[in-house]
Formats: sequence, structure tokens, C-alpha cells
Amino acid sequence: MTTIYATNSLPQAWVVRDGGKYWIVPAIEMGWEKRREFRGNIKALLRVSDYNKTGLGIPKHQQTN
Repeated sequence: MTTIYATNSLPQAWVVRDGGKYWIVPAIEMGWEKRREFRGNIKALLRVSDYNKTGLGIPKHQQTN
């Protein structure tokens, strides 16, 4: 299951929670392929409730939230 967050410290990327890990995903087509681990302040993340994850290239089996 994935959840997408925004943060002011990364205006050109999303933070995606996938299972127990958080990833920085560039806000570009197929950005999932260029993800890297997020190690920032999780409490500062803002959940994005209405976003189509398909453009980021997140594998379909992970797009359940």
C-alpha cells in the first residue's frame, strides 16, 4: 500500500510511503524509478489525498491507497 505526501522542503518531489519505508520520488513521469530513501522529518509531511499515482510509475500492485 502506498500513501503520497508533500513537503515544503522538497517542492519538486513527492514523499511516498511504501510499506514501512518512505521514499523521495521526483515529480516527473516514471519518477518511481529514480526514488531514493527519505530520511527527513516524517511529522512535517502533508498527506495528499487526491492524486493519481500512475504518472509516477508506482507498480500497480502497490497503488492501493
